[in-house]
Formats: sequence, structure tokens, C-alpha cells
Amino acid sequence: SEFLWQEGHTAHISAEEAEEHTATMLGEYEALCAGILAVPVFSGEKTPMERFSGADRTLCLETVLPNGWALQAATSHYLGQNFSKAFNVQYENQQGQRVMPYATSWGISTRLLGAALMTHSDDKGALLPPLISPMQIRVIVIKGKSVESHSQVDNFVQKLQAIAIQNNVRLEVDDEPTSPGKRFVECDRA
Repeated sequence: SEFLWQEGHTAHISAEEAEEHTATMLGEYEALCAGILAVPVFSGEKTPMERFSGADRTLCLETVLPNGWALQAATSHYLGQNFSKAFNVQYENQQGQRVMPYATSWGISTRLLGAALMTHSDDKGALLPPLISPMQIRVIVIKGKSVESHSQVDNFVQKLQAIAIQNNVRLEVDDEPTSPGKRFVECDRA
């Protein structure tokens, strides 16, 4: 099976700048997990035995899945000059000297998508958070018996759809001619 990564690397003039970027990227991943995927995470630093090989520091996000297992959701590594030295990476500074940069590396993988699905699903299916759900709002239209009420409901639904479009909200309208009860059941199954 394929294991896909989103990964980034940066080179910096100073150790302080590289360490700051390492923390910044972990913060970006934490915002993704908490703010978009709605996956609760714990941030911390790996021990020397756990850190990425060649890194001076490894920061990480971990989550606990519904089955009680822990999963590493993201990492951000401060590499110091270790890889610069190993691969003879240099740049010319403002004084015209060739120096080795301080590096970072950070990434997430498709396992984070698995964590999001496991966090927001059970044996009956997935109920995704609003920012990643293909549908954010479902309107089940219930019309009265009179033609006038049909017109009023249709006008209201059209206004609601326009508001949703203006606000980038994914709205689905269920106006099937079946009973509301049957549509509620189908909605719960979907």
C-alpha cells in the first residue's frame, strides 16, 4: 500500500530562525488538525531515542484514536547543520563567505486522513466536520397542501440557497415527493 506525504524543507541563516520555523510549522499542522479536521491532538517533543534520525529536535503532534491507540499525526524537525554537513550544502552569505545553513523538515501523511475518519465515524458511517464535509447543511423541504404554501416554501428555499452560495456553504435540498419521515430516515442512513 502506498503511504503519501506532504513534506517541506527549509534552509535558514541562523539556528534561531530555523528553530522558530520548526515550531511555526508544528503550529500550522495543529491548526489544521484542530480547526479543520476537528481531530484533537497533543503537541510535544520526541525524546532523543524517538526523534528523526539526524535531527537535533523533533516536535510532534499525537492523537488518540477511538480504539485507544496513539497515532503520530505530524512532525516538524530542527535539523541544525547535520544535513548541510553530510551533503555539503552551502550558500554565500552577505560577507561573501561560504557557510552551511540550518535546516528544517516537516510533514504529515495520509495517516492523518485516516485519523480524521476514525475520529468522526463509527460502525454506521462517518459524520465529518463541517469544513471537510461534502455537504454542510441538508434542507428537507416539507410543503403544505395549498399551492400558495408551495410557492412560499419554494421562494424561501431559493433565498436560503442564495445565502449559502454567498457564504460558501455547501447546502443540499431534499424536495423529493416522498414523506418527510422516509426522507429523515434516508438522511440518517446517508
